[in-house]
Formats: sequence, structure tokens, C-alpha cells
Amino acid sequence: MVTLSVGFAGMGVMADGPAQTTAVNETTAMEETTTAAVNETSTTTNETTAATNETTAATETTTAAANETTTANETGDAQVRIAHMSPDAPPVDVLVDNETVVSNLSYGNVTDYESLPAGEHEVSITAAGDPSTVVFSGNETFDADTNYTVAATGLISGSGDTAFEPVVYEDNFTAPEQGNASVRLVHVSPDAGPVDVTVAGSNTTLFDNVSFRQATAYEQVPAGDYTLEVRPATANDSGEVLKTFDVSLNDRTAYSAFAAGYANQSSVPAGSPDRPLDLILVTDFVASGNATGAANETTTANATSTGATTTSMNATTTEAPTSTTSTSANVTSTETATAAMNETMAETTAAEMTSTSQSMTTTTANQTTTNK
Repeated sequence: MVTLSVGFAGMGVMADGPAQTTAVNETTAMEETTTAAVNETSTTTNETTAATNETTAATETTTAAANETTTANETGDAQVRIAHMSPDAPPVDVLVDNETVVSNLSYGNVTDYESLPAGEHEVSITAAGDPSTVVFSGNETFDADTNYTVAATGLISGSGDTAFEPVVYEDNFTAPEQGNASVRLVHVSPDAGPVDVTVAGSNTTLFDNVSFRQATAYEQVPAGDYTLEVRPATANDSGEVLKTFDVSLNDRTAYSAFAAGYANQSSVPAGSPDRPLDLILVTDFVASGNATGAANETTTANATSTGATTTSMNATTTEAPTSTTSTSANVTSTETATAAMNETMAETTAAEMTSTSQSMTTTTANQTTTNK
């Protein structure tokens, strides 16, 4: 009995041995699988970390490039000129960073380009000789190596869409090819509405559906003489002609043509001078061979309906890229300032109407087509 009992016990031990070995092997296999999974997870984590680091590096590179671009745009000088295109405003002074840069600028005149350090500047417009009468004050940003026109537009007596407002235009012109001129239209007539500009005696539309305060891109046209028709914009560009202008464009010369003044006499504010629709042409630059020459000529076109010619101040610039943009400045004004401006306007109107003291060169210019 004892022997049998011991024998069973031995058999029991012998029977449990392989099972325990299998369990140990399975446990070891599970540990190896777990270890492999951990290693795989670790590898994935390392790869994710590497990808994250690469993304971070790429982001830092992009940020650095953006910072370099921003720094480049703010290093150097911009070229800036001022245009007075508000028909009911008296002469104005223009201040940049509280320093007077333009004095007694009257309607229809455009200054020369002047260098201005790139970056943000405070721009103020006041009645000429009266710094307390501020009709605009705001900040504007100018990029290096870029030409700008800051145009006083709208009406001192206006409201809504026709209220007095400076607009900053980027003057992106290039040297025209030999035998050509280039020109853009800047619509600053507060009551004309959208306009088409066509060539008399032809089916050619040079500028199509140009709205108030819009500047077209510069376009090339063969140098020569043209008669231009300004019409209310219509689908087929056949609206009734508001006014015609005889213009002439010189070879390898770039122009800005400001459509300014009142299209309708009924729009003239009480007490304001009647300044009818005009085409004020500014020579932006003249190319000679591969070089760019400074331009010192600004004029208005001859209106064939009256034969009258008006002149404006000189403009000078240098070559720039090919697109045209504009931004509207925020206007800060008060009823007191507006009233003071109107009073100043009334006092200066008679002198302006009888004076031709600003001696300028009168030429004529033409426009060319632009897409809607």
C-alpha cells in the first residue's frame, strides 16, 4: 500500500513536469511578445517624435522665412506722393508722424514722389495753415522699394460712400516696350458712378466698368494721339458720353489718369466751386533704353467739349512691379472740422478760381484696356 501510494505520488510528479514546462514556455513567449510590442511601440514613439521634430523644424524654418520677409519689407524706403482729388475741399497740409511733408496742396495737384522709411506711419490731413482743423488722421504701412499714391478722395460735405477719405494706391508700373506707352485709370469722381472709357470712332473699350476709388492695372497701348469718351458703365459699353478728351501718349512713358471732378453740375455742393469732370494725367515715369528716367510732368487732358486745359503739380517715380492695389484709410473727422474746412473752402474759392500761379507743363495722355 505504501509502495503503491508512493508510486502514485511519483507518477503524479512525473505527469505535472511537462505541463509546468509548457506553461513556463508560454509565459516566456508572452514576455517576448510583450517585449516585442513594447519595442515596436517604442520605435513608433521614436518615429512620431522624429516626425514631430521635423515638423517643428519646418515650422521654425517657415517662421524664420516669414520674419526675414517682414524684415525685408520694413527695411529701406518707400516712394510716396500725395494727390488732392477732393473737388469740394480747400487746399490742405499733409503731415507724416507729426511733421509737415506737403503744404497748401490744392485740388487737382499731385506732388513728386518722396522717400519715406518703410513701415507704419501716422498720416494726418489738415486745412492748409490750420493744424487744428483735422479731416483725417490714421496709420498707414508702406513697404520698401514700392511706389504709392495717397489720394484725398470724396467730399468734405459728403457722407457714406462719397465722404472724404484718403485712399492708398500701389503704383505698380513697368517700362513700356518700344513704341508703346502704359497707362492706368484712377476713378476719383464722386458722382460719376462706374464708367467705361472708349475710343471715339472705334469699337474699342479701353477701361470697362471702373468704379469710384478703383485704380486699374497699368496696360500698354501704342504711343500716339487718341480721343477718349467717358461713359456711364453699361453691358455693351454704349452709354451716353459724359465727356470726351483729346489725349496724347509718349513712347516708353507710363501714366496715371485721374478721372476727377463732378460728372453732373447738380452734384456740386452749395458754396463750392464747380469743378467739372476732368482727366488729370500724371507722367509716372519715362524709360530711356533700359534705364528709367525721372518724370516731372503732370497735366490734365484737353476736354473737347470746352477746349479748356487745367494743370497740376509735378510727379516723379521709379520702376515697380506690374499689379495695382489700393487700400482705404480709416477717416477720423468731426462736424467742427468739416465746418471749418467748408469755411476755409469758401474763403479760398475766389482766389483759386482766378489764380493760375502754379506753373506746370501741360501734356495729354491716353488710357488702355483693363479687365473687369
